[in-house]
Amino acid sequence: KILGCIYPEYEVMPIGSCEQVKLNTKGINGKETLFRRKAYGLVDNDYMQPAEIESLKKDKIFSIGFNEWENFLIQTEILSYVNTQHLKKDISNVKNDVITHIQKNGKQAILSDFITKRYTKMLYANKLSYNDKLSEQLDMINAKNKTAIIEEVEELSEEIEQNTDYDRLVSIVPAKMLLNIVAKGLGLSSGDDYVNLVIKYLKQDKFFNERVKQLLNISFT
Repeated sequence: KILGCIYPEYEVMPIGSCEQVKLNTKGINGKETLFRRKAYGLVDNDYMQPAEIESLKKDKIFSIGFNEWENFLIQTEILSYVNTQHLKKDISNVKNDVITHIQKNGKQAILSDFITKRYTKMLYANKLSYNDKLSEQLDMINAKNKTAIIEEVEELSEEIEQNTDYDRLVSIVPAKMLLNIVAKGLGLSSGDDYVNLVIKYLKQDKFFNERVKQLLNISFT
């Protein structure tokens, strides 16, 4: 719904998982004469590394630059606009609640999510050959990935503990759990109510619409 508001010149089609988006985008563009259209894919960042993001662009698949859509929607500029237009709460309290949740209640779940997604991608990036050195290949891959994942998760854990910048924290952690915290802090019943307000103002305010498009910062051309 949000993409439909800020990119009215495109037909927006929800597909499902990020992998399904990648497969469908490549499939349509691989048979452009048959489908008579081009496809552009848009996926969550999901802890992708810069090299992964650049590689996907070659297949017309783009990352939103945030871990999840929810991260994008609750960043300060969008949050402040919605609050000013409708709710007029003290958002400093809302932001403090989010930071506290990330650093305390949500930290274990965040790091577990990170480990699962990053390690899966690490394994996927390796190619194996069936030969008499298969055991050595597996040992080498496991040793390399073990070191890398431990270093990365320790860096993320340290940043979560020490960083008090709301927008930075919100940009790097899974935000589905945070959307409801933000909504309730603003006096709304659920995250869906907050999203509906964003959509409402995207339709009503062309300046807000253009600003959200700039913040998303995706150029399909």
